[in-house]
Amino acid sequence: MDAEELLQKYSQGIRNFLGENLRGVDLKGGDLNGIDLRGSDLNEADLSNTNLNNARLEAADLSRVNLSKAKLVQTQFIRGYLLGANLSELVDGTSVNLSWADISDADLSKANLKSANFSNSNLEKTNFNEAILTSANFSKASLQTANLAIAKLEGQVCHKQIYLKLNLLWQI
Repeated sequence: MDAEELLQKYSQGIRNFLGENLRGVDLKGGDLNGIDLRGSDLNEADLSNTNLNNARLEAADLSRVNLSKAKLVQTQFIRGYLLGANLSELVDGTSVNLSWADISDADLSKANLKSANFSNSNLEKTNFNEAILTSANFSKASLQTANLAIAKLEGQVCHKQIYLKLNLLWQI
């Protein structure tokens, strides 16, 4: 499916796009609030500046996807693959659920991720430089070699996570 077809169906009220092949699709700047893309292949897609609030992306392949400056309020990425993804400068990622996701080697710098759920996620080599992580849940997350330089961490939940070789110059 290409971007034009997806946007046309979405404008007709269709929200269910389970398991679609959207590899490399350009949906930059779109409004896809509430879309269901569970299990879809969005590898290397451009979703920058896109509204994906309340979207369902469980078990989706978002490797090397561009989600910079996107809106991800209450978006579900449970068990998603976001290897090398760009989520920098997220406008709003409040209560985004990234539990059990593989977000290794991703860029989340300057992202607004208040109350985000990273429990049981692989965050190895992930860049959180200057990210807002207030009340984020990092329970059992692997943060090996993650960069948390100047990240805002207040009230976060941290139980049994791995803290090896972290850059922890944070501000509270």
